[in-house]
Amino acid sequence: MISTHIPIWKQVPFFRVLLALIAGIILQCQFTFDIIYLLILLCLNGLSFYLFDFLPLYIRFQFQFIQSISLLLCFFFLGMILVWNVEIKNHDNWLGNQLNNGETFIIKIEEPFTEKEKSFSTIGSIISIVDHDSIYAVSGKIILQFKKTAKLDKLYYGDKIAVKKIPNYIFNNSNPGGFNYAKYMSALQIYHQLYLSENDFIKINKTPQKDLYYYVYKLRDQTISKLHFYFNFNQKVLGIAEALMIGYKNNLDKEVVSAYSKTGVVHIIAISGLHLGLIYMLLIWIFKRIPIVKRIALVQSVAIICCLWIFSLITGASASALRSAVMFTCIIFGKTINRKSSIYNSIAGSAFLLLCYNPLYFWDVGFELSYLAIIGIVWLQKPIQSFVSPKFIVFKKIWEMSSVTLAAQIMSFPICIYYFHQFPNYFLISNLIAIPLSTLILFAEIVLICFSWVPFITVYVAQFIYWNITLMNNCIEQINNFPFSVFDNINTTISSTIFIYGIIFSIILFWINKKRIYIGLFLLFFSSINFSNAIASINTSYQRKIIIYNINNHTAVDLVEKQDCYFIGDSIFNQSSTSLKKKYIHPTRLFYRCNLSEKNMSIKNDNEKCIEFYNKKLLIIDNAFNFCLNDHKIEVLLISQNPNIKLVNVVNVVVPKILVFDG
Repeated sequence: MISTHIPIWKQVPFFRVLLALIAGIILQCQFTFDIIYLLILLCLNGLSFYLFDFLPLYIRFQFQFIQSISLLLCFFFLGMILVWNVEIKNHDNWLGNQLNNGETFIIKIEEPFTEKEKSFSTIGSIISIVDHDSIYAVSGKIILQFKKTAKLDKLYYGDKIAVKKIPNYIFNNSNPGGFNYAKYMSALQIYHQLYLSENDFIKINKTPQKDLYYYVYKLRDQTISKLHFYFNFNQKVLGIAEALMIGYKNNLDKEVVSAYSKTGVVHIIAISGLHLGLIYMLLIWIFKRIPIVKRIALVQSVAIICCLWIFSLITGASASALRSAVMFTCIIFGKTINRKSSIYNSIAGSAFLLLCYNPLYFWDVGFELSYLAIIGIVWLQKPIQSFVSPKFIVFKKIWEMSSVTLAAQIMSFPICIYYFHQFPNYFLISNLIAIPLSTLILFAEIVLICFSWVPFITVYVAQFIYWNITLMNNCIEQINNFPFSVFDNINTTISSTIFIYGIIFSIILFWINKKRIYIGLFLLFFSSINFSNAIASINTSYQRKIIIYNINNHTAVDLVEKQDCYFIGDSIFNQSSTSLKKKYIHPTRLFYRCNLSEKNMSIKNDNEKCIEFYNKKLLIIDNAFNFCLNDHKIEVLLISQNPNIKLVNVVNVVVPKILVFDG
């Protein structure tokens, strides 16, 4: 009998194309290549792919792989070209190339305002620069921060303002291992920021531009106002209600967010594939009961897709919501057009379309987690579910939901550890509680918004939502208080994350296929990760560092010896719960694999502010009177707290090799 088995790579052609595209994206992001060479290479490979069909049949049959390689190389170079094109710095009219060409900047407000601690923030687009009587068209997004005293009640999405202040570049002011804000914003193609007070801008249009996003944001604001009407008396409930319904996070309580993060359920308060999946299931249930729609699969699919996109727009058309909508659109159409088509092909196709639209999505954490979770659910949920077969229907449903959570977590936890350095030990328990409750809450909120004009219904629905959110918050906070609720301070690198995925795939493939080759792969990846950890430990045992932290209005220095560090700085950092310590110092110590030392280190103190560490002298000057002049051989001079001194005189006396100004 002839085997009809089709290899997996032939069942999922989009996956091969996607890998080639991603390889090109990664290469272009790491090493910038000129667009001319990329276009030439793309044309040459396209031409070779086309001309291959004119060769004799026996040659084509024997060397078919060459045409396949040419096609994959076309998508490889396409990925590189897409990255070059989306990088706004490569365009002549980019804002950064035009900063000195004018005195007035015309800026369009692109998003609703977000309230911060000391300002209101939004994103704007600089559309033109005015220089006397000339106007130059420019392009470039910018972070706008308005002082809280500024009158913003008349500013909304689509409004245009005139500003005479020159935008500032966004610089990376983070400490080693800390969050690189400049890099994060560059992935969004934002390189400038501007702080404005009340007198720094003038509104120049009478009516805002009323495009699709104008009405989307208006609808979102109406939804927020309705939720405020019902839940404004409880900030914790209001924050979760807004986040669940439309992904609005401005009113989220910090302690609640921390608890959700540490218990592994923070995904339910961000509009993502989970929300679209719940809406998708609800729509299937509804349309199966409508006689006309349920008979025609194409009509049903189009109706479901339209509803999903409408929901994505109502939630504010965030990038995560639109990505999820594209993914579900491809999956639904794939099933409708060809019921035998692989769902992996639909998933790969949606990722391909999204990366063609914006190749920098590849570096977005939400994009990575969404696709890893959906692949895990599609690939592993059924095998995990079949591992145990409960007889009672209640236990069966619980295990079915657990298998979904386990499948998603298995595929996403290595990258979660890489980005967030923690693992929630009770994620299964918290998800078993949070997912059913959040599903009920989301559906109830949809009813609340749709029937807000019927007070008799909405009063009881609002009470139902309130008690369920309160129950969910209390449960999550209690789980967070369990002993050993989270493993934190986990330091992983990109290479170790890849090795962990190799171990996971080896175990799963051996479990499914029972082939010995996967045992060999497991041993290879397991040895690799142990070898990389050994190298890191050896490097740590030799490290000697002086780390001066960049923290506004504070002095903070770590002297690092092997795995230990000795701290010098403000007394506020000695408090175990200080937010400054968690935000600035803790990530750096995690990055260098060191902890605060309880033993004496090789430190010599000439006085309180002059320290010798491994033959390197550090002098800290934080006022006009506390610096020593006995020894002129100072390697590092740190100026902190803006002391009232004549810097030239001090430098002439101390003669440092390195001069440092901290935050």
